[in-house]
This record gives sequence, structure tokens and C-alpha cells, in this order.
Amino acid sequence: MMRIWTSKSTGLASKVSQSPLRRSTSHSTPSCRKSNLGTPTSSTGVSGYWRAARRAFEKHGVPYTTHEGGHTAMHYALFENATPHDIAYCEKRIAELWERNPSSREKDAEEFYQWRAFGTYSDTENQNKINFVSKQSKGKLPDGWSQDRENVVVYCSSEDEFAAIGEEWKNPLYKSQLEGLQEISAAARELPDTIDIYLRVHPNLSGVHNKFSRALSGLAHDRFQNHPG
Repeated sequence: MMRIWTSKSTGLASKVSQSPLRRSTSHSTPSCRKSNLGTPTSSTGVSGYWRAARRAFEKHGVPYTTHEGGHTAMHYALFENATPHDIAYCEKRIAELWERNPSSREKDAEEFYQWRAFGTYSDTENQNKINFVSKQSKGKLPDGWSQDRENVVVYCSSEDEFAAIGEEWKNPLYKSQLEGLQEISAAARELPDTIDIYLRVHPNLSGVHNKFSRALSGLAHDRFQNHPG
């Protein structure tokens, strides 16, 4: 979601990655505030050392910026006193940018999702990037899929990526995503035999071996199919 609202590059992305501003997190917070280093900057702001520094900046009122790559190598997004995972901040920015471009916004948004659905990009330089449908066979549906039945697809996320981000990412219905999937799997056994449920596992979980990924394989049965991304 965050990657569809990026600004055109002015060369700042490369300057940020090479700048001593990123290394300013190694200074103490008071020193950073009093020095002339400028605004501390980091990519996404969720790594262990940067998260600790960010908490210190927030405590002492030191402004900071995080950045995230966009849909091409020449696009990026900046997040002032926030991270790319800050839900409220992203919602506000999305609304602002949506209102800024009323003439072509619907066309641009539709094209973006069409490209991503087919695992392609709007430019040739990014065609070799990882995409979320690369392991799927075009036009192929899961075994047992029938148009005469009610087919429900559940798309799970790679929960491990958000586990330490903050309270706002906690599931309001279940203690964890796994608990919710376990409930769905159990309920599927009691549904009418005209309904089938398919779990599409997030591609980022490919090759990941942890408690969550191992538990997913145990949820499958004839009414609840598990399909890796």
C-alpha cells in the first residue's frame, strides 16, 4: 500500500543512503540535537539499532525521517517523524495525494494493481524485482476448484514482519493471526459441503521456518486447502 504514493526522485534517495545523517544515530541523543548534523534518517526505521535511536529521538523531541523505496529505483517516499508502517500517517498521506491528482488517479491506481496482479512493473528496469505471483501458473486454479461450489480464499500476511512494530498492528479480533486461521479451519469442517476454503500463504513466508509457518501446514484438510505463495 505504501509504495503507490511515492514522489519523483531528485537524487535525494542516493544522498540519504550515503549521508552521514544515517550514521548520526550512533551519537547520543543530546549530541544529535545540539549538533549540526541535520535530521537523522534511516530506511524504514524498524531495525534494532534504529528503533532504539528512534525511541530516544521521540522521547527528547528530536525530529527524524525514515524512507522507503518506491515502484522504481528512481522513486522513494519520506516519512517525517513516522515509519512506512505507521497506519495513521499513511492513511493521511494517501488521502492527501489522492486529492492532489483527481484527473488521472483512478486510471493510475487501476494500472498499478493490474501490473502487480501479473507480476509486472510500469518500467523495464524493475522487471526482475521479486513479485508475489512469480510462483503461480497463469490461468491455473487449485485442484478441486469448482465453479459450482462457493469458493472462499483467505490471504494471510507474513505476521513475523509486523510482530515488533507496535500496538496498532495487533489483531482486534484474535490474539494472533494464527488463532484466527485455526478458528476458520475448525469452522470449515462444519460448513455445508458446497463451500470450500483456500488459504493463500504470503510469498514472504517462502523458506521461513518458524512457529507460525509450521502451524499453517497443520491447518489443512479436505475443506481447508493450504497453498504456498
